[in-house]
Amino acid sequence: MIHFRRWQAVRKVRSEGIKFPKAYSEASSRLADTFAAGGEDAIKKSYLLVRKDMQNPKKRLRYYRGRSDVQWLTDTAAPDLSKKDNQ
Repeated sequence: MIHFRRWQAVRKVRSEGIKFPKAYSEASSRLADTFAAGGEDAIKKSYLLVRKDMQNPKKRLRYYRGRSDVQWLTDTAAPDLSKKDNQ
């Protein structure tokens, strides 16, 4: 689940217009106080792992529980990855 949450965080910051490699550091900052916390390198490795696994139909299933459309079944909602206020 850690890899998936990191992948989600990178996708979230990318959807906000933040480009690579800055997306990894931004995702790392947003995940700092969560179970998926990690440095930029760890975030990048997790993102690339999940991206690769998503191409394989058999490996894709291991991330099924983390998908937002089925989280209500497992009560594993993703943390709020909105930009943190630094004030």
